[in-house]
Parts: sequence; structure tokens; C-alpha cells
Amino acid sequence: MFQLKNDTPFVAQIYVSPNPKGVDTLYVIVKETYDLIPTLRISENQQPIIAADQYRGELGKSSLKYASEIHPEKPGTDVAVIGEACAPGGKPVMELTVSVSVLSKSRSLKIFGNRRWKTGFWGTEPEYTGAFVRMPLIYEQAYGGTHIMDEASGTILTEKRNPVGKGFIGKRNEKEQDGVELPNIEDPRHLIKNPLDTPEPVGFGFIAPHWEPRVSFLGTYDEIWRKTRAPKLPENFDARFYSAAHPDLFFTPHLQGGEPVIITNLSPRGRQTFNLPANEPKIEAKINGRFETLKANLETVLLESTDERMSLLWRASIRTGKRITGAKVEVAL
Repeated sequence: MFQLKNDTPFVAQIYVSPNPKGVDTLYVIVKETYDLIPTLRISENQQPIIAADQYRGELGKSSLKYASEIHPEKPGTDVAVIGEACAPGGKPVMELTVSVSVLSKSRSLKIFGNRRWKTGFWGTEPEYTGAFVRMPLIYEQAYGGTHIMDEASGTILTEKRNPVGKGFIGKRNEKEQDGVELPNIEDPRHLIKNPLDTPEPVGFGFIAPHWEPRVSFLGTYDEIWRKTRAPKLPENFDARFYSAAHPDLFFTPHLQGGEPVIITNLSPRGRQTFNLPANEPKIEAKINGRFETLKANLETVLLESTDERMSLLWRASIRTGKRITGAKVEVAL
């Protein structure tokens, strides 16, 4: 029997699952939700633990909104943002820079109003079609997409790093490029200059497990694997697969709590500064009659900037093997 005593104002859960080496492991996760206004404080509306990936729409045709929080350990800390770019003062703009800074790492995105490629006498150039006050920070608005070459045969080309985005030309000729939408979200260090540019898709949100680069960390599932390791993960499985944040917002070693954060133009408030809460949970476990103190790592920082909310996900683990007969876990601050 498994028992959990949670003496915190946060949400906690325990579960047993094989780790990447195939060893049964007890995991303890604690999810802390905070309001960002009027000051950073523990929220009365604690957010639930996400048991499975949640997409914005149809699987395979939309981006990942919330990544599953039930899995083995991440090798570092993900920082992700769900929200919108917000023009200062609520006045429409054609372009805007948004940014997230945590500790010594800072990441900026260039946000554009709607644009499309326009083919004329001087070649193909971007044409603005509208300004914006708010722009969703989702991968549907970033570089990527799919080129359907032949609907009858189902022949398609896909940007494997973001198959649901905008701006992917594929095999379109110059005439077919006319009217193709450009992405609204770009890397200011590598702006698109012509239709054949193929920049890295950028964003602050979660990356789906079947997109690059995450899918490349899954390892090799071949005949040798089937004969020697199945159903265990392959020898070349990489735990970075569990990290769903953009690589620019992945921190190793883990963040500890207390780090300074600055977000700019991600809410109507403009620039906001605060420190991550330093509320690492204290976790004690009694397993098969043996007491253990478990170290929790901060694995995910999720800023839901438009909702003025932030969640921190801590995870601890201990190998149990097959002979676990009972576990009692106590979580406190």
C-alpha cells in the first residue's frame, strides 16, 4: 500500500514506474502554483498535475500546450511560457520584441504582425497585412509547416522541427510562393530574408515529443533492440527526451529556486521582475520499513503570463526494485 501525507499548500503525487534503465522507481512530485499579482504569492487555485500531454487541437495538427508531468527525471530544468506578446499601452504595432531572462540566461523573440510573401517585378518580398495588439506565443505562429505536394497521392514535405507552423516553402516554385504566410515569431538573431530561408523554429512553449529535437533522443528501436532489450528503452536513449522546453530555455544543472526572473512584453504590465520561490519540498519516505530522505529537483518552471500565474514542478525519486511491499511518503516545507 502506498500512502502520501502532504503537509504543504501544494499538490503532490506519488507513483511507481521503471526508470530509463528499467528499474522500478518510486517518484514523488510536488507542483507549486503562485500568483504573480499583486505580488508573487502562493495561489489559492493550485493547478493539477498534468497526467498526459495536452495539445491545443487535434493531435498531429496542433502544438503541445501542456507537457505531461508523469515521467522519470529530467536532467535539468525546463522554463516555458504560455501566453501572448502584448503591445505596450494596448496600441497596435507591426513589430515587438519579447523576452524571458532567468539567472544569467536571456532569450528574446521578434514578434511580427501578419505578413505574406508577395511576388513582383523585383522578386519575392514580405508584405504586411495587419498590425496586432496581442499575439499568441504558440508554434503555429513560428517558422515551420507542411507542403502538400500532391493531395491525391498524399505526397507531403514537413518541417520536422515544427510541422504546424508558418513559412515552410518546401518545393514550391516562385509563383507558388506568392501569398504564403510568413511566421509571426522569429529569432531576432536569424531573421528570415527570403522564402528559401529555413531558420530554427523558436518559441517559449513546449515542444511535442514527435518533433525534433526531442524525437532524436528516443534512441534506436531495431531488430537488435527487439531481441536484446525490449520492452526496456534502448541503450542509446537520452533522458533529454523528457525535457520539453525550447533548448534555449533548458538549464543544467537544475535551478534551485530563488533565481531572478525578468519577463518583458508578455503581459499588459510590460516588464516584470521577481525571484523564483525557494520552497524546495522536504520529502521523507518509509519504504519496506526503511526510512529515506529524498532530494527534490526543480524540473519545470511554467509561466502562464497572460493569466499572471506560475507553476514550479519538483521531482524526487528512489529505486525500489520489484520487492516493494509498501511506501509511506511525507511532504513538507
